[in-house]
Amino acid sequence: MAEKTTQNTEKDQHLSPLAYAVISLIAFVVGILVLLVFVFKADELVKSGIDSRVFYILLLPLGLSAATFLFGVTGSVAVARGSVRGWKVELRGPVVVFFLVVAVALFYVVPQGPFDVTVFVHGSEGRQHIVLRNEGEVMIDLDGDRRIEKIGDKSDAHFLGIPAKFFKKQVSVSVTAEDIRPVMQNFILNKDKKIYVEVEKLPSPDFDTTVFLHGSRHRHDIVLKNKGTLTVYLGKGYQTEKIGERGEAYFVIPGEFRDQEVSFALDAEGFELVNPSKQYRLADENIHAEIKRTVKIPTTIPQTTTTIPQTTTTIPRITTTVPIHKTKYKVDLIIPSGMVGAKILVDGKPAKIYNKALAIVTIIVEEKNSPHEITIKKGKDLCTATQIIEEDNLQIIPCQDR
Repeated sequence: MAEKTTQNTEKDQHLSPLAYAVISLIAFVVGILVLLVFVFKADELVKSGIDSRVFYILLLPLGLSAATFLFGVTGSVAVARGSVRGWKVELRGPVVVFFLVVAVALFYVVPQGPFDVTVFVHGSEGRQHIVLRNEGEVMIDLDGDRRIEKIGDKSDAHFLGIPAKFFKKQVSVSVTAEDIRPVMQNFILNKDKKIYVEVEKLPSPDFDTTVFLHGSRHRHDIVLKNKGTLTVYLGKGYQTEKIGERGEAYFVIPGEFRDQEVSFALDAEGFELVNPSKQYRLADENIHAEIKRTVKIPTTIPQTTTTIPQTTTTIPRITTTVPIHKTKYKVDLIIPSGMVGAKILVDGKPAKIYNKALAIVTIIVEEKNSPHEITIKKGKDLCTATQIIEEDNLQIIPCQDR
């Protein structure tokens, strides 16, 4: 059983240990030669800017030499597992040693050339809190070699060509700017080549603002003086000042409210702001606000006593006679042929004709307590009939003799 295992191992191993040793030696010699070039030609490599590239080439033969010697000659075994951005990676055999040699050198070996450093300046609220933009300077002290760069748009300062000897060394970094408390801190230049410096912004100084109140004619139209107060609202607070001889109110505003929009409130009897909701920008300049007079309606109505004189009026007595309704009757008069067209009178007055024909004429008479006198007159001929009329459609023949 042991012999069979040995035979399988020999079949799996394509080269002998001696061959792997030779390969390892050759790779090691190549690495040494590249290292000698890197050491003796360092100045020329740095000037040409390819020093870092040569350093990376040096890592390849050294990694190959270590891998072939450990696994081909000594028969070592290695397994490495890990995950990168969601990918599971597993390395087996010589590639593990090769990867470790190259990776360790890339991340931990000091580069043999200048490198760049970026300094980011931020506020107390975190690295994303930008308090300086295109203002101020950053200084790095490299053992007496003080380098100064201006802060850019992203609150950063770039330092190029830092000598390699300062890699992983402690250096002093200071920041100076207007309205910023000067700061100096020590940092180690690590592989990130980034430095974050926190600064404290100084409180802005207080400033003066004068508000002039004027009438509608012009800015020098002083209509209110030495009377009332004016209030300015600042964030969650307010400030109230008296109005002076020239209609002015003098304010001392905290610096944090500079260039902010605020509103004012006037408290003066008989006056008010024309536009109380208007926003004014606070600055060192004076502010002019227009006011107008107001008329206050008294809330208490004065009590007055009114005496109404008593008068005696005599109302005249009016006597109204209401007409009594009388019944009207229609009466048919029989007219003889010789009296056709004659005048008809009732009680001496012309009769009211209702209907008129050749032989019969219908008249309207009113009821009365005495007899009606009906007269028919044509020329000298005259016929008369006297009768009490108490019913409608009564026939009367005034001229019975004819």
